[in-house]
Amino acid sequence: MIGGKPVPVRFPGVSLTAQFQCGEGYLLLTTADSPFEESLYAILLGMPTEILDVVELSNPYTPAALTDLEIVSDNSLEFSFFGRDRWRLSVSERPQWRFSLPIFSPVKRKTGFSRRYLRLHAV
Repeated sequence: MIGGKPVPVRFPGVSLTAQFQCGEGYLLLTTADSPFEESLYAILLGMPTEILDVVELSNPYTPAALTDLEIVSDNSLEFSFFGRDRWRLSVSERPQWRFSLPIFSPVKRKTGFSRRYLRLHAV
């Protein structure tokens, strides 16, 4: 919901874990709500409801939970997901074109070249 009205947009995840206003849009963190093989999705929404970028954090057959969520700057969050790990999610003001082939990485995106606002990496 934005401004008390339902938003007609579909994005990955089952449970809304956190949301932040990000510039003129919103950053949403959702989970698949599966305790034995959890996935975390970061979704950047532009206004009014355009999905600008999506990144997934998951590992097959790995339980996980979003913990220790902390805002570290105007455009970055840090959190733990697989236990004692630490991840940083950053939002860029301008998109960057990058190539992705997420074969053995817990960070997953669409394969190929895509416009990216979100950067997720282990710290």
